[in-house]
Amino acid sequence: MAEVVLRGGLDSDEPDRVLLAVVIDPKGSPGEWAVAKIGDFCYVDEDDEVAYILQTDAWAERHLANGELTVDIMVYEAMLRHFDDVDLTLFEERSHHDPDAVRVLRVTGTTTHDTLPDETLVYLTPLDRLDEDDWPLVFAPPPEA
Repeated sequence: MAEVVLRGGLDSDEPDRVLLAVVIDPKGSPGEWAVAKIGDFCYVDEDDEVAYILQTDAWAERHLANGELTVDIMVYEAMLRHFDDVDLTLFEERSHHDPDAVRVLRVTGTTTHDTLPDETLVYLTPLDRLDEDDWPLVFAPPPEA
């Protein structure tokens, strides 16, 4: 089951930096599988040791109110059609930023923080088992209308 955290200690270079992280199981729900597959279309930055997801493919919509945190991963339906095993009927909720994109994953949690960083990091490995080879997928906020 996917989980979301908003906390420091995830960046070894800047341990006090608060990051928004979603942890998924690529073999989990259809939504988790779809998010992991998006990583096949990423831009890898070996210097930063991250994989950037282009806003032309997908993005993260995030909401934080009264300690309740929600992250929605939105993917363009055209991108999902690249995956042979995806059942598009499972993803019906459209993005209010762009109706050509659908929500493939919603993850909720709680936090004591009151602000969100610009990007959302998605890990395919539980945070307590990360090693130097576990680079996050970096999802930007929604594209501007």
